[in-house]
Formats: sequence, C-alpha cells, structure tokens
Amino acid sequence: MAAYPQTARASATGDSPADLRRLFDPRTIAFVGASEDPGRNVARSLQATMWAGFQGRILPINPKYQTVFGHPCVASIDDVAEPIDVVMAFVGPDRLLDVYRSCRGAGFFIAVGDIVPKGSPDADRLAQEILALAHSGWPRIVGQQCVGIVSPETGAAATISTAVDETGLPRGPVGIISQSGGIVSSLIERARKLGGGFSHLVSSGGEFDLTTPDYMRFMIEDPATKVIGIYAESVADYAALLAMGRLAQARGKPVLLLQPGRSAAGAAAAQSHSGRIVGDRQVKDAAYRRHGIVVVDDLDDLLVGGMILSRHRARPGTGVGVVSLSGGYAAAFGDRIHDHGLRAASFSPPTVARIKAETNQQNPANPIDAGGRGRPRAGYLDVLRTLEIMDAEPDVGATIYAETLFSYMEDIVDGLPQFARQAAGPHLVCWQAGPMVEPVLAALRQQDVLTCTDPHTALSALRAFYDHAALAPAPTATDGTAAALPSLPAGALDDGAARDLLDRFGVPFVREAAGDTPEALVAASGALRFPVALKGDLPGCLHKSEAGLVVLGLADRPVLAAAAEAMAARTPGLSGLRAQEMVADGLELIVGVKVDPDVGPAVILGFGGIYAEAMGPPVIEMAPITPAQADAMVARLDPKGILAGYRGRVLARDRLIDLLVAVGRLAAAGGGRLKEVDLNPVIVTTEAAVAVDVVVVAGSSVP
Repeated sequence: MAAYPQTARASATGDSPADLRRLFDPRTIAFVGASEDPGRNVARSLQATMWAGFQGRILPINPKYQTVFGHPCVASIDDVAEPIDVVMAFVGPDRLLDVYRSCRGAGFFIAVGDIVPKGSPDADRLAQEILALAHSGWPRIVGQQCVGIVSPETGAAATISTAVDETGLPRGPVGIISQSGGIVSSLIERARKLGGGFSHLVSSGGEFDLTTPDYMRFMIEDPATKVIGIYAESVADYAALLAMGRLAQARGKPVLLLQPGRSAAGAAAAQSHSGRIVGDRQVKDAAYRRHGIVVVDDLDDLLVGGMILSRHRARPGTGVGVVSLSGGYAAAFGDRIHDHGLRAASFSPPTVARIKAETNQQNPANPIDAGGRGRPRAGYLDVLRTLEIMDAEPDVGATIYAETLFSYMEDIVDGLPQFARQAAGPHLVCWQAGPMVEPVLAALRQQDVLTCTDPHTALSALRAFYDHAALAPAPTATDGTAAALPSLPAGALDDGAARDLLDRFGVPFVREAAGDTPEALVAASGALRFPVALKGDLPGCLHKSEAGLVVLGLADRPVLAAAAEAMAARTPGLSGLRAQEMVADGLELIVGVKVDPDVGPAVILGFGGIYAEAMGPPVIEMAPITPAQADAMVARLDPKGILAGYRGRVLARDRLIDLLVAVGRLAAAGGGRLKEVDLNPVIVTTEAAVAVDVVVVAGSSVP
C-alpha cells in the first residue's frame, strides 16, 4: 500500500488536532473482508457508508469477489496504490494483527473487535508492540470494541451501527464521544424522535490508543461542532480530560458528560466525618465543574441539552416559565420543576398586568393555565402571546410549552416555530401524549423546534443549561503567600500537630490552653474566658466524645482542675489536655478536605448540629478557592439565608469565607500528601468563624 505523507497525529498532549480530520472527513474508506452477506457486520458497514451519502472512495478488499455492492474489489490491502484514510477490518481475531501490520501509512484503523486476541499469552507484549506501531507510522486505532464513526457533517460513516439507514443522518451542532457503541446508535435514533442532530459521533470503545481527550481536542477545533457530549464509563487520564475541559471552556464550547457508575466507595473508608459525608462521585463532579464540564444524568441530556446550549447562552433570569392549555398538566408540571432542582419563575407586576390584559387570564400563576375560556380554536393564540410575554420577563431564563391533547392542536404549528426562533431564551415543547400528536410534533421538529414527550427530558436538559451558566473559570493565579506543607507522619495527626498545621495556613481556631498535666493545664488557662470545655488528647483517638474525652461547661479554674484530674485518672495514656473557650450561640458548620486520587483535593462545607440532616447535602469546591468561590459555596449551602438571619442576628459570613479560603490553601499545598481534614464543628457567630475540633489524616506516601 502506498504510504500517506506522515504528519504529527492528534494527541491530547499537544500535537495538532487537525489530523483527526482525516478520520471524520476521509477520502477513502477500506473494508477488509468485504462481503454482501447480510449476516455479517461488514455488509451492514458498507451499506451504512453508502446510506450516509459518503462522497469519497469505498474500497472493498477481499480476494473472493470482483465487486461488492457495485464497488470494485481488490484482493489485498497491499494492492492498493493510493493512500487509505480509514480501514475497517472484518477478519477473525487470529488475522487482525497481521492486517493491522499491513496498513502502514493508513490514517486510522477502526477495531470493531479486540485488537489483541483475548486470552493471548503475550497480550501485554503485543499491546505494547501495536501501540508503538500506532505512534510510528502505522494507523492510529479507534476502539477497540467499538461501532466506529459517523459524521453527518461530512457524510462519512465507517460503522456497524444499525441506526444508520436509508433515512439519512440527523445533522446538527452536537459532537458525541461515547465509550458505548449502543449509546451512539441510540442518540442517532433519539435525534430523529426529538429533533436536533450531530456534527460527528465516535464510538471510542475500549480506547486502546486514541482516547476521549484526543477526540475532544478535535471537536474543540472543529467549526461544525458547537457542543461536545461525552459518555464515559471510565477515565484513564483525568488530567488530560480536565485540560480539554478547560480548553473547551476557553473556546466557548460547552462540554456535557454522562458518566455512570462513579463510585461512592471512597466515603466508606473515610476516617473523618466530612470524608464520610462526601464520596468520590461528588468530588469528581466538583472537579468537572471547576474545569468547565457539566455533568448530566440522562442520555437525552447529551442531545437536548446540547442543542439548547448550541443555540443559547445564559440570561440573567434563572426561572422557568411554563404555559399549557391543561390546568391539571400545568399543576403537575410545576411539581416536576422543583424535583429537577429548578424553580418556576416569579412574574413581576408589569408581566402579570400584561398577561391579564393581553390574554384575558385573571390568575396568571406560573405554570400558567391558558385554557378553559370557551375559545377552543383560539387557545393557541393565548399560548403564543403568553410565551412572548414570559420571554420578556426578567426572571425567566427559559420557556416551556407543556401540553396533552386539545382540539385543533395542529394550529400551534402556525406560530410556535417563529416564537422559538425569536425567543431570547431556550424554548422547549413538552407534549406528553401518544400517536395522535406525533404529526404535530413531526411538523414542529421539521422547523427546528426541540420537542420532548415527558417532563423529565425537558427539565433535565434545562438543568444542564443552567448548570453550564453557573460554571466559573478556574483561578488563574494564587496569592503567592501560601505556606509550604511540612513533613507529616502518615496517619492521623495528634491534636497538637493538627492545630499547628491550621495555624501555619491561617485557619482560625477557638482560643485554648494546653498542658501535659492537670496542673500545667490550669496554670496555662489564666487568659481564657470561662466557661470552657475540657478535651483530652489520646493518640489514635479521632472522636473524643465517644471516648469520654470531652467535658463541657466548666465554670471556673477549680472546676476545670477537678475535671482534668478525673479525666487523667480514668484515661491512661493521655498525651495532653486542652481547655477551650466555649463559643456561645453560634451556627455549627462542618468544613473539611477530601483528596481524590484522580482529581486532587476538594473543600467541603456542610451544616452541622441541628441543621445537619434538615438542610441538605454539603457543597464541594476544588482547592484552591478564591473568595468569590467561597462566597458561592456559602450561597449554595444556604439558599434560605440562615447566616443572614440566625436567631435574629446576622452572622459573620465574611469570616467564614476567609476560613474557607485558608482551608483551600492548606488543601492545595497538601496535594496528595493529605487524605482528609475535618473541622467539626466550625462555629460562626456575629463576629467570627472558628474551628473547634480538627482531625487531619496524612497519606502513607508522605516523605
């Protein structure tokens, strides 16, 4: 086979992303083992390439045939004179390696099956050999265990996907990278059902060679791709993935990620409270957010959420406006808005006045019931006018027309597409009915209106839209004053070492006195304000209360002396005693650090005390954090404003922000040398935010 002029190949580590254009916009696609046998994948693949409208050369390779599906067939890949861009091989596993070795100079090799035979005694050696070839003049490998690529933008298809048929391909602005071939096929079919389309889809499979970040880099540079959707069951290189997320964010291309099976097992092994309440999944989600990647929960989010983001960016309003001709459906839809972490928009007095005056609706509560006024054929006019008014409401970020069945429903096709095109924010149609409404939905899709058949699809996609709007860029620099992490022993630090570590990084701690004996403690406590709490330091004990090492409410020094002597007598092995001022009438919070081995350290903020269960889960941000990010953490944790009105007093939010930033500095300096940090509780008063207890667990790799 003639050698193709060699260039640097695509790589997430810095090579030119333009090289993958040869994969998604090939001139020649070769099919080794070509056949018209309908029972073989190769026949399906050849037909898919033709059905996709591929304008390049289709090159069947098989010594048994003269032609395959009307295309001239050659006996061997060695007989091909011109360069080949993409090779698909449909041969037995015992021959696949030999076919690959014969493809020097080809652009890409799509491995539908395993590139190295399963059970081979030399599997590791063969894998390294093939990877070395792939990086030295032989084709880069797509897969293994994949369905190939489909490119509606270029008309190219080298795939065994059953979703590619005579009906053509849904073309649009969303690029898809999926480790599951079935997901690729399903998304193509869902686009036919819901509307929207794709620039390119690649089934990356087992990612033997090319990986998700490689494909991301191509799509970031590709002008036809406006949004990138990823389905990833595993990530081999988090650093590369997050780097591509940052690059996409810098280029203004949203990235949506569906990642099933992200384990929370790490929380089960945690030694600190904050480590137990936050698992690996939450930390990785925080890392994705920090690096411009939106995590979604459903397959349709990649399509519908991607289409929304390809057309719209965030508006100042963050509410959802909904209108329906069914009062019952409007009410039910309102509940689902809240279930998806969204909120129904609040209408300003001018908006309420306009709705009343221009649509004759006297109770325009959101979601709006626009039906039931005895004008069955004119109802859609009220819907359209209501949507236009809602779209102009400052608190509305997106609108939904939610519907069931009604007379003359086909009339809505006359005006709804024009509204959707002109709306300032995203607009979705959610029509939860059956076959009777399908002609209406098909007519709307034909005019580029995004349609859904259930509330979950619509609202989950809007959740992705709002989550993208909430992304903040990663900090570009630190303040340059962070202290270095000292050498630490592996395991849980004793109380003195943990407190010294907090002091080094400026984390405020409650005033206390310490002593090795009861007498020394009492002598050191002269500057404290009573009442105080007595705490005993016992090596290896992380939870003092359960061990009887905490005594509260000691009113004066004689009472402290008696309590300290009693604790020392009943607890052999104490390494020290501490007396802490008791912080009265403050709000208890939990602040911690959890270090994920893949993505690094995260800062955790949650409610403690009586609010721990009632106020929802903690919030997480990757370290380090800026004051603005710390402030956003507080806002996410406390949307009800407890800090602003705790028992009628305004608590020191600014001091809490300072504490969070300091903990973030500690976490960032620790890198992989810290496992967990737990400040439980942190008490916020009107004047201060201070840690009361601390647990620090260092990693086993500490120097």
